[in-house]
Amino acid sequence: MKKLFIFIIHALVITWLYIRILSSYLWMLYATKVLEMDYPYEKLIAKHQRNAKRYKRVATSFRGGLIKLAQFISTQKELIHPIIIKELEVLQDRVEPIPYKEIRKLFFTEVGKYPEDVFDEFEEKSVASASFGQVHRAKLKSGEMVAVKIQYDTMHTILSIDMTMAGHFIKIMSKILKRPQLIDMYKEISDALFMELDYRTEADFAEIFRENFKNNPDINAPKIYREYTSEKVLVSEFINGYRINDVAKMKELGISSVKTLEKLMDSYFQQFYYDGFFHSDPHPGNIFFLEDGSISFIDFGQAKKLDEKMKLSLKEAVVGVLTYDSDKIVKSFHLMGIIDKESKNKLKYLVDEVLNRTPTGSATEIRNMAMDFDFIKDKLVTITKEMDIKFPSGIVLYGRTIVYLNGLIGFLAPKDDMFEMARISLMKRL
Repeated sequence: MKKLFIFIIHALVITWLYIRILSSYLWMLYATKVLEMDYPYEKLIAKHQRNAKRYKRVATSFRGGLIKLAQFISTQKELIHPIIIKELEVLQDRVEPIPYKEIRKLFFTEVGKYPEDVFDEFEEKSVASASFGQVHRAKLKSGEMVAVKIQYDTMHTILSIDMTMAGHFIKIMSKILKRPQLIDMYKEISDALFMELDYRTEADFAEIFRENFKNNPDINAPKIYREYTSEKVLVSEFINGYRINDVAKMKELGISSVKTLEKLMDSYFQQFYYDGFFHSDPHPGNIFFLEDGSISFIDFGQAKKLDEKMKLSLKEAVVGVLTYDSDKIVKSFHLMGIIDKESKNKLKYLVDEVLNRTPTGSATEIRNMAMDFDFIKDKLVTITKEMDIKFPSGIVLYGRTIVYLNGLIGFLAPKDDMFEMARISLMKRL
């Protein structure tokens, strides 16, 4: 009964949150479009900030899908105003952990034993906490140091409420903004989040990744201990490393940030265009560098398998980018089903404009173009109004992964030629 009451309160609070946000923008649209009133830019900025703070307060209190959605929103620097990004990006890495006594109960409920009965040592203070669960360091009775990830209680129900409410909100916004693609985007994100709740699937993904890179000493993923892993508990090798964006630590250890980036990009070249399976949540907390200079990916809750057609089409697109061949890029978009035949010429014109703005392929150029809000807005208006854009399965997570990677590039080697690094990765595999 207590849980039912909590779920009802959860749903009501989130519903009220979306109503307040939606109504604030509807009034602005009514004032500008119907009443033809001027709406000061300063008031719009204040509105963005106020709504982002509202969302952040609720997300911090309720965890679950709200934080995951905030993480996605805060990567969309080309589409979302910087004020909103600034408010939400603090939810990227860590939320307040729950007390150990609750974790101990959750572990017992899932495993049938308390942590002290399974491990020689179990650190009560978590080493990482996120929207769905938190991680504790432990030592197996056989001596190996492991990371124990434990899912918070009733997360499936909470996520169902979060995504249902978000779905209604996005449907309304897609009609107001005349962007039906938002629904496709929402569906792929929602499917990925529900998949993330089953830690057995995450274990499968980690093992696929390890197998794909078994012959590459520079790239690794933690070993999974299946005998201790279940739907809501995951036990894996503890990775003793440093966040991939800790450039100061790299310098201290004598590790080249550029070489590290080359290894990272090369790994994603293989993931995207050859394996057809990629880690789709590469924020700095999920990729570590080790003291020997190698890279370890952790947390495979969000990974994506691409079908053969999508994999080959994406490869064709990146070859087009590297060779500045807009015809090849547009052709690949058509093959993937992103655009129809009638939109090919319009998209080619836009692709040519983008390629002309990144003549050397440096991260700085790419970032400057992405932050040119007027340019991006103009192109998005053209795309959404004049072309029938669709989001096939995999393209949303692929795009989000690219955005994350571009952020890492900005830390590790902002002035280096990313296109040249990618060409080297391509030539290695021809």
